[in-house]
Parts: sequence; structure tokens; C-alpha cells
Amino acid sequence: MTDLFQPDSQAYPDDLDTIKLLSQRDLALRVPINFVPVAGASISAVCPVGDTYETASLAKCFSNLLVSEFRRFILDIYWDESRSVWSACPVQLGNAGRVSNTSTTTTTGSTSSLQLVSASFNLRELETPAVVQARQASAMSITTNTSSATTTIAAISPTATPLIHIGPYACSSTANLDIFLGTLAAYLDDTENNLNATTTYLSLNLHAALSPDLVVRPPSNLPRGSSSLQALFAVNTSSYLYTPANLRSQRADLNATGNWFGVPDNVVPDAAYFRISSDGSTSTTQDGWPSDSFVEFTKAKRLLVGFGSVSQEMTQYDTAADAGTIFTPGYLEQSHTYQLTSSGNVSSGCFYNLQSTQVSALNNSWAVADIQNMNNQGATQASTSLTTCGYTPVLNQTLDNVSAILAPQAYQKFAVSSIWSWDINEPMDHPNSTQNYHCAVLNATSGRWQVAGCGASRYCACRVNNGPYDWQISTSGLPYDRVDQACPENSIFTVARTALENEYLLHAWRTARMSNSISDELLFVNFNDLDVSSCWVIGQNTTCPYRETNDNSMQTITVPTVAAVIVFVLTILTIFVKCAANRQNTKRRRRRGHDEYGDYEGVPA
Repeated sequence: MTDLFQPDSQAYPDDLDTIKLLSQRDLALRVPINFVPVAGASISAVCPVGDTYETASLAKCFSNLLVSEFRRFILDIYWDESRSVWSACPVQLGNAGRVSNTSTTTTTGSTSSLQLVSASFNLRELETPAVVQARQASAMSITTNTSSATTTIAAISPTATPLIHIGPYACSSTANLDIFLGTLAAYLDDTENNLNATTTYLSLNLHAALSPDLVVRPPSNLPRGSSSLQALFAVNTSSYLYTPANLRSQRADLNATGNWFGVPDNVVPDAAYFRISSDGSTSTTQDGWPSDSFVEFTKAKRLLVGFGSVSQEMTQYDTAADAGTIFTPGYLEQSHTYQLTSSGNVSSGCFYNLQSTQVSALNNSWAVADIQNMNNQGATQASTSLTTCGYTPVLNQTLDNVSAILAPQAYQKFAVSSIWSWDINEPMDHPNSTQNYHCAVLNATSGRWQVAGCGASRYCACRVNNGPYDWQISTSGLPYDRVDQACPENSIFTVARTALENEYLLHAWRTARMSNSISDELLFVNFNDLDVSSCWVIGQNTTCPYRETNDNSMQTITVPTVAAVIVFVLTILTIFVKCAANRQNTKRRRRRGHDEYGDYEGVPA
């Protein structure tokens, strides 16, 4: 089933966007995941070609969205009572949809012969090995009515499959939930390294499939046991899942070894984003969430699954039985009132509010906004505008009425439109400059970042009392290496980590320029690639957190590959080869060393 993950080459971000995405991911590593907007898409809206649901096309489309850097997905699934399967097809296929060529996997106890249960993952050697969890070839515990759960999964081919026509719909018999889980598991396995690892969010909308006469009725035979959603996710993705049970356990004792505050400081979630209660011995939280650094690099989890909507006909399905694995409706997404102009700008509902800088007052936790009924340009601008305002933009339409399977580049462009940090054509390399162009600056006019010389004297960004949205500007301008000395008392020289943080910083900078008649429009933020070109880090003296080796005076950045060639190898390699040609250095792909975030996989740094 790993053959399901076969993205088109046009779906990948280009070299520069890859650097932007990597640096932006690293910026937000310690911000709780509920406050980090990401690009989203409704698979059911962008992948089918008309009313055709063909297995290979759906798998290809989902593959393209994954490598395009979409990270939140909405998936509509239909309970086909006639076949007892969760299907992507809105209509029951009945006997015509029964598959004779199937492979059966029986799960008993903790092992399974299904290939997707076991992901290739080497034990990471961290300074705190008790925190590390390697991938296990074991299935999640499932409560069923029998002593063993038997899951029958169709033998899926990556090539086109026959279509069954019922009413306006044309569906493959294998176009079921399994193909999405198989594609997702293969993607997670292929990106199982520090450089490419990101967290993926999946929201499930549950429906009853139409009967062959195209009438929707409540099913009398509801999913249970091995056909429950908990069972299906356990078989395919259990080793990657961050579950409600994980969250409850960690919230109940933040200081316990291996929990949020019981790990190295550089992976601790930023507590400024949630409320903490303490009885003197135990710290707890009711509203906190972990950060990417904790979920990915400490617990090796990559996937959160939640229920979206449940149709009236499926209300009898026992979602509570899945509560240990799948978050309840509304837990991973919050709807808010907002308005978009026809050109895609947010006209109301933006979380950026000059009247308050309190996280609790703004409360954009899990804020999600749909984009629909817009042209390409408007949808792309809406993605940018919504991200700036603190929302996760979710594309809930095709772009120019063309499926993502037919136009992967258009959807890739939409995904990267959620980049909020770097300006167009940035971060730019300046190989022949003598001005040490390795420091990031915020441009007061564009509101975006660019690369500037580190030796020039400039003002800098100072965060007040560690408040995410509280910023001051330094009292004077100094070169980058000592500009931190100019930050006012109770503030530190740092950098915005989310789009909303950047908006508050931008306002502080524009206000300071006007009040103090500052002519320079560039402001130092604490972000640089002084150590290794294109390796952007927070901190004036921070070294590149990827593994480095020296060979004949040439600096090389290496990344061991996972099982097969990792999907982003060629992209990142191209970036560093281009940089090498300009700077007479050879730069290969990088991986994060344990001096910063710990080895995610492979040879320790």
C-alpha cells in the first residue's frame, strides 16, 4: 500500500519556498499547536473530478496535497451499509462494489501482519532517552465484541481501477477510507526525519451513503468492532497518533518526567499561551496544548484526528467509543464569525486587536476559516489574509473548477500563500557581498522579512515579559551581535513566531518609527543564518541545529535517509547545491542534532 503515496513532481514547493517553510516551522516549534495556523484543504472538495471517485486518482491527489505543505485536511466519509465499509463514494455500491481480491489481516494482541502498522523508525539517542519512543510494530488497543478483530482491506493498486456507475456517481469499489490512511501512513513514514517532520491534522465528517435509489436513510447496520473508526486508525496509523488520552494524561501532571515541563528546556511548550494551576506539588492545565517540538521530537507523534460534523442519519454511531483515539467534534477546530472581501481580504473578524495583547482575550485557539466560492487570486489572497489574522485557512472549493489531481501547481501555490514571514524572493543569498548578509530584518513597509547585513546599526525587536503579543523597540540601534543590549528592562531581543505575533511586532515598529522619527525602515529580529547559509536559527550565537561535518575544509550538511529516498531530498539538496555554487561550499540536506531538538531518526549528531 505504500505505492499509494506517489506525488507529482509539480506538487513540491520550489527551493526558496522550502527554505521559507522550514524556517517558519522551526520558528514556531515551541508555540502550542492550537495557536499555529497551517494551510488546510477539504479533500472531498478538491480531489474528486466531478462526481467520480477513483482510487488511484484520490490517492494521487492526497499525495500531492501532502507534499504541497497542506497540513490540515477535512475528509467526508460515507458509511456504506451494503458493504460495511467507510467509503469516499457518496452512494452505496452494494453487490457491485464487493471486492473479491482482498487481503485479510487478523489483529490479536499487540502485533499485526499489516504492513502499515510498522513504520520504519530508528531509536533516537537523546540526552533524555526516557522521553523517546520508537515506532512499535504494535496495534493500538481496541475494544471489540470478540477476542480478536479481523480487518479486511482491499488489495489496492496505484493504477486506475474500474468504475461503478450509480446515478450521477462513478466510484471505484476500493475508494474507501483505507486509501487515505494508507497514503497518509506512507507519507508519514517517508518524512520520518527531523528536517521534514510536521504535524498533520485530519477532521472527519461522517455521512450515511445514499441508497442505490439515491435516497439517504439512517443505516440499520452501524459500524462496530473492526469497522469502527478507532479500529481502522489503530491498524494503519496508531504509532503516529497523538490522542485525547495522551492529552489528558499530560495535562494532569505537567512536571512529570516526559511531560511538557519534564523535558529539555528547548522543547518545552511556551506556557505563556495557556493557563496553569498548581497545588504546590503538581501543575496542571485545562486549556493547554503541546508544541510541535514536544509532539514530534519528544514523543514522535505526527497525527491528530478529530470529528468534524456528523450527519443526522449517523447520529446513532457511537463516537464516544472512539474517544480514546479521535477528538470529539469541535475539539480541534473552532468556528468564528469573519468576513472576506471579493478580493480575499479579511474585512471583519480578525484576531489582531490593538485593544488587547492577552492570549486569553484574543483566543484564536484552533481557529479555522473556510475559503469557498472565490477565484484563484481571491482564494490565494484570502489564505494570506486569514493566516495574518490568526486563522488556519481551509480551501473548501476547487481552484478555477479544476481538481487538484489535474492542477497540482495551483494548489501548491495556494498552500505556500500561508507563509507569513519572508517577503517575495527572500531569504535572498548575497554570496559576493562584504556586508555579512545573514540577518533577518522586518520591513516596516511590507510587513515581511528580508535578509540584511548584520554589521549595520539598527533597532531591534524586544518581547516584553515573554508575552507573545507584547513588543517594544530597542532604545537605540546597534549591530546585530550586540543589539540585545539595547532592549528595555524586562524585555528580550527575539523574533515573532506566528503571523499574529508578527502583526503586533509590526505595529510596535511602525509606531516607534513615527514617534521617534526613525528613517530606517528595517528592524533586526533575532533570526540568522550566520553559522550555515540557509540554516535559519533563533539566537545571536546559535549554531545550525543540523548535523555538520567538515571534509577538506568544505562544510557539509548530511541527512541519513529513511528506508527509501525521502521525498524532500531532491528539493533541499538543490537548495544547498545552489548555495554552494555561489559560496564555494558544498551544502547537503540537514538534520536536527541533539544539541537543539534531539535526533529524530538515524545517526545521532
